[in-house]
Amino acid sequence: MQTSNSKMTLASVLQERVDSGLSIFQGSRPSRPLEKILAQPNCDIRPYFVDLKEQNQILEYCKEDQVISVETGLTLGQLAEVLGPSGQYLPIFGKPDQSLLELINDGDSGYFEHSYGLRALVLGLQVVLSSGDTIKTGGKVVKNVSGYDLTKLILGARGTLGIPTRAHLRVFALHEQTEVFVIHGVALNELLSLAGRLVHSGLPLAGVELVSGESTSIVDKLPIDFLLVSVSEHRDVVSELKPLLEALFRDAGAAVLSVESGVHDELHMVLNDHFAWDTNILSSALSRVQMQKLLPVLTEGAQTQFLYRPGTGRLTARLADGPDLKNVMNRLSSAVRPTTVTAIDEGLELIDVAYADTELEFRVERLDGGDSEILKIKQQIKKKFDPLNKMNPLARM
Repeated sequence: MQTSNSKMTLASVLQERVDSGLSIFQGSRPSRPLEKILAQPNCDIRPYFVDLKEQNQILEYCKEDQVISVETGLTLGQLAEVLGPSGQYLPIFGKPDQSLLELINDGDSGYFEHSYGLRALVLGLQVVLSSGDTIKTGGKVVKNVSGYDLTKLILGARGTLGIPTRAHLRVFALHEQTEVFVIHGVALNELLSLAGRLVHSGLPLAGVELVSGESTSIVDKLPIDFLLVSVSEHRDVVSELKPLLEALFRDAGAAVLSVESGVHDELHMVLNDHFAWDTNILSSALSRVQMQKLLPVLTEGAQTQFLYRPGTGRLTARLADGPDLKNVMNRLSSAVRPTTVTAIDEGLELIDVAYADTELEFRVERLDGGDSEILKIKQQIKKKFDPLNKMNPLARM
């Protein structure tokens, strides 16, 4: 359905649909995965899809403070058209037709996550709950937050807590030049170590991503394993950084490809599409120590392709040919199970993995199985926001 631009209309519609026993999903209706879900035995879910694409207004734009307040039906392309003439942008990498609603629910801001991240860019939200109540989290400035920062709880919640209808966003001056380096020619673990040095270097890097997989199925003419480093700054800064980075790469014994200007967006778009969320994807948050430990599992028999952002610890792994998910989870669990006090101190046993059975289903499991206390907390939060479990009940966080 399409809602009007009145939050009162949306709130009343939600309350009415929930009272009639429907479950609330956000976005367009994916017919095939939905048919699979509804065909399951004893499935009592009756879905109702909320589409906010008509709620796409600019509510307030303060160029001097670099803050814009918008309705979340606004797309990234529409937002760029508003910010561009003022020389500003939202440092998010995604498709122009992707809505802020989708962005907030997914919680992934693309390769810019290394330097900015959605959690730093979304200052506040207005959220409509399944009860029809409207709450506000955060504000237009960081100082508006007191107590728990509920905005960060909504980000990446995949529509399980409420519908974010408005957002206050922090924007930045538009960069003048982007330089992208493809580093390769050394072992994958050496690339990961090099990524760690880059993260701790203090250099103003826009993105650092480690990519592994068959290059022919990701990007033509690229090596199988490579480190992608992006710099988006003023021209003088890029010119100063380029020789420093190239020297750092040479000292590590790596080969470097410099991606032509204008190609970098296409490259990142191909990678984003390849690692987009679907039924063959696993996602996790891993430190570099944990990632080093899991490298042999992830590369075993070319079972997976993966993209890892060392600055934020985000891992996205694509399972080749849809192997049995249970076997993959068991291998990962065995690899991270702590065997020493040192391993426990490093937190190697505390790894959550997210995966999907279908496009709408989203599940999070702790690999060591010891997630009872965490699960209780999650259930309490869910019950507080959505007591009837009507907001995307297929997502089990």
